[in-house]
Formats: sequence, structure tokens, C-alpha cells
Amino acid sequence: MTTPHRWAGWALIFSLLPILPAHADRVKEYGAFLGDIVPGGPDGNEEIIGIGGGRFGISSGEALTYEAGFLTGAQAPVIWRNFFADMRFDIPVQDILPHVGVGLDVIHFQTKIAQFDDDNHPILDASGNQYYREINKILIGAHVLGGIQTHLVGPAWLRADMKLNIIPALILTIGVGLEFRLGEAKPGA
Repeated sequence: MTTPHRWAGWALIFSLLPILPAHADRVKEYGAFLGDIVPGGPDGNEEIIGIGGGRFGISSGEALTYEAGFLTGAQAPVIWRNFFADMRFDIPVQDILPHVGVGLDVIHFQTKIAQFDDDNHPILDASGNQYYREINKILIGAHVLGGIQTHLVGPAWLRADMKLNIIPALILTIGVGLEFRLGEAKPGA
């Protein structure tokens, strides 16, 4: 089932379109994606989290594009928000456009972890309910990314990405989305 978090990416991207810089010699990109975060991150992230998000970018030369965006998702009890900025390098190969990149992240991570005593019995509050420790963190990190793009029609491209956060923890994000490009043709078009 699609959550409101997944639709937030589409709404933000289309609202940002009018403010993209109007440089005739640069390609402007905007798009949205859906995907998953694979476990391995901060404490309490033991489930695959469905995410949605959006990105926009501006080319700088033949193969370099500066991108910024966000992703968000929730899988009870985890809430995940990630703002990122990266440099993407396109590597044209016939009709497809592989890419690699590096970037920085600001991650807001929120969850609750059940508490147990030394004998592995749940710790209960005065009402008899299990006690949970809340975690609410803002993490600064870095990532590497790789992916592939293919031209669909007109300004529309299909894009698949894998992003591996290497700081603050190993966190794998996999996403597929639709991207629109405005301006001159990119390599591989």
C-alpha cells in the first residue's frame, strides 16, 4: 500500500519546477522515485523501509550533474527522512546511460526500541505496558551511488539507483523512478 510519504516526492518535484534556473546551456532535471532502504543502519532499523522521494539537478558540462533531493519513508516504528546532495558522473554506453557519484547526507532517524531486563523479560511501566526507549537522531553522512538511465520518450527518462551510505553506517537504498530533462540533450540521448 502506498503511504503519504511516497507521494510527497512527486508533489515537491513538480512544485520546484518553476524555480529551476533558466540557463540555456544547462540541462535541468527533476524526477521522483520509489524504493526501499535495506536494514543495516542505526539502532532499531531491522525492517526494510519503503521510501519515496524526489530530486532535481543541473548539468555542468558534458557528463557532470549536481543533484539535490530528499527521500522519506516509514515502517512502524521507524520514520526515516534523508536530504542529500551529490555529484553524478554520466558514462554514455550506446542506448543506456550508466552513472556513478558521491555525495553528502543529512538523515533524520526516529524509532522506538523495546526495553528488556538482564533476563530478557520486558520492562514494564506502572500501567503494565512495555517500556520503549525513543531514539530521535540527526545524522550527517556520505554516500556513493551507481545506477543506470534509459531514455523513454521526449524529456522522460527511466532511472534506477543504488545508494550506499558509508557514514554514519552502512545503509543501502535502492530506487527506481521517472526523470524529466529540460534543455539540450544529455549524452546517450
